Amino acid sequence: MPLASDFVLTDPMERQAHGREITVNYTEQSMFNPFMGTSNDALIKTQLVDDGTNAGTVTMHMRGLVRGQGVEGNTDFDANMDSLEYLSQDIPYELFGNAIPSKDRRIESRTAADNFRGDAKDGLSDWARDTSDRIIVSRLSQDCTNVVACNAATGYDAANVTSGIVAGDIFNTQAIDEAKKRATLGIDGAGNRHPRIRPYRLKVSDNNGIPVYETFYVMIIGETSAQALREDPIWREEQKYAADRGITNNFFTGQLGIHNGVILTNGGAWTEEYAGIMNSGIGAYRGASSMDGYAGAAALKTEVNLFLGATAGMLPMDEGFNYYEEPYDMKRKMKIAVDRGWAFQKTRYFGKTDAQKKLVWHGKDYGVIAVVSAMS
Repeated sequence: MPLASDFVLTDPMERQAHGREITVNYTEQSMFNPFMGTSNDALIKTQLVDDGTNAGTVTMHMRGLVRGQGVEGNTDFDANMDSLEYLSQDIPYELFGNAIPSKDRRIESRTAADNFRGDAKDGLSDWARDTSDRIIVSRLSQDCTNVVACNAATGYDAANVTSGIVAGDIFNTQAIDEAKKRATLGIDGAGNRHPRIRPYRLKVSDNNGIPVYETFYVMIIGETSAQALREDPIWREEQKYAADRGITNNFFTGQLGIHNGVILTNGGAWTEEYAGIMNSGIGAYRGASSMDGYAGAAALKTEVNLFLGATAGMLPMDEGFNYYEEPYDMKRKMKIAVDRGWAFQKTRYFGKTDAQKKLVWHGKDYGVIAVVSAMS
């Protein structure tokens, strides 16, 4: 009788091909895939890490601005030397992987092995997409240092807290405008200095070989907020005349439209089955703290929408999944597993010297504003 061990892949090239296929599939399905890149203009900045770095810490740096007085005339440079200040962020880096056994199904033919292999690859791709999206959403959402709280009467509250949100304080275009104002001016709700958030730079066309770029902020909102937005009178009027203004292009899957230079996409709701935008009733998740700090008055459940700019998060990773197959249960069944080096953190730099700690970026979110709204 044939055994599963007869059909387990041993060729390194075949295994590598399956690992690459899973990497491509899950990356393409991720809600953040369009926003990733090695450039500082990407919402999620990626950095390739050597395959040998399986665990430990990856440190990513940011150079501060040179803004000294300089020298004039015949003044010696030594009389007014400037300096470069750097901030850094340590990102825990570890293996990210999972395995699937064939369980009670004996593998007695090549067809059975191929069928299980196909199901396992699809399942692991879906797991990787869902888990990585949850990690990114939860870590972008946790403990934001700049928060816009929606208000039915005024559009938003000036306070940088959500404890005043009551039923009916739903998502609206005025809250989007407030988030953009804070991003461009570099302030929080109280007018205190905050990192100025750079927009996402997107290639929209090609003019005789010369790339044409436009800049946008991106906002990923939950299902409840998307429903509220569709009823917002300003939004409805804008979308009605969008074709006349020539802005009907959908740049991303799930895009709802554009308001005031902000692309809005529907990230869906976070449920047990699917990743999505979080609400204040969701607890801690894989290194991210609970969302209960965003609750409204009397613990009212709220939705934590994400206003994002360039380098909102950082994602060091290796080249892709390693793929493994092996027999088990007296060689009658198969196990398939994948792993890779992968990590993610919201960008929040910390200085070490007194001079670095005085920089506006120290201890503050670099590219994220939470826009929080009532869910009822």
